[in-house]
Amino acid sequence: MSRYPFQEKVNLILDARSQRYAPISVEKSGDRYKRMFNDFKKLHEQRKVSTLNPQKMTISDVKEYLSYRRTCKNRKGRPLCEKEHQHDITALRCLLEFPVIKQRKYTYRGKTKTKEVIVVNDSLKNCLMLYPLLKPKVHSRRKPPLKAETVKEIKERSHNVNPYDWKRLRTYALVHLMIVTGQRNKEIRLANVDDLDTENWTFTIKHPKGENTYAEPRTVPIHPDVIPVLSQYLPALECWKEAQHVTSRALFPSTRSKDGYLDENTIRAIAKVVQNDLVNPHGDEINSQSCRRTAIQTLLDNGVSDASASIFSGHTSGDMLNKHYGRKPERLAHEEIKRSWKN
Repeated sequence: MSRYPFQEKVNLILDARSQRYAPISVEKSGDRYKRMFNDFKKLHEQRKVSTLNPQKMTISDVKEYLSYRRTCKNRKGRPLCEKEHQHDITALRCLLEFPVIKQRKYTYRGKTKTKEVIVVNDSLKNCLMLYPLLKPKVHSRRKPPLKAETVKEIKERSHNVNPYDWKRLRTYALVHLMIVTGQRNKEIRLANVDDLDTENWTFTIKHPKGENTYAEPRTVPIHPDVIPVLSQYLPALECWKEAQHVTSRALFPSTRSKDGYLDENTIRAIAKVVQNDLVNPHGDEINSQSCRRTAIQTLLDNGVSDASASIFSGHTSGDMLNKHYGRKPERLAHEEIKRSWKN
């Protein structure tokens, strides 16, 4: 190991991940390891951990780190949630158990030889066996979609938006399109005008999550409810681009960014504008995730199969869809069971 063994190990991990995961995922992992190093450095200065070398960390070092994280607060001053502790353990496991090849000397028939051996630090596994209470209790529950009243009000507002109010027209076109197509933040942010087929009213998602690894572009149908606002938005978009001298082909362009596309924070801010416009938001938080859950759950409520909903949402199977986004209503499940009895 070099003078900085912690960072050297992290670089190996990030390099391996860059070959499989999206750049944004690798960047987030790097940020987590930077924070982890600062925590270990602080504990090392307080003489609570014995080393900053991941290969030499002991069960006691791991226990001190996990216990320290239990005392940390988030940006809002609240204790860290159990899911955040689970992420800490996953990152620490990758750091300690990432295999390292070392040269070991041994004597055979009076001669000194060397061989390569794989070294793995299993201190985390042993620590969790000795101190099981350090394991987080993660209960992942599927969040609900937007309420029908909220969707209805957004639909009415999008149909009645002033066609000469460019920003508000863009706001409602974007949010309403997310509600009916279930696109992720990245997918709608990087959409181009050419991706929208106004003849057949379909939308091609060319930049899905994991586009460089497991995902493929997909085409989804557009619900008739969003066609009126899109029919107003597209001509207004061309007029705005001509007035602003914008050459970007983005469906929802920006004049501030270098690439001509909105950034992720702007998408969140636009969704927040719609939420603040609602007379009664019914406790709903409008963002790309809640819009995506609404689109998928609406399909399942209308009897669409898990397989078709998975194709629509860009999932490889129905497991992820049922766990995080939506599930077939009991009413439809009961009807299907009763039909099987008749057969």
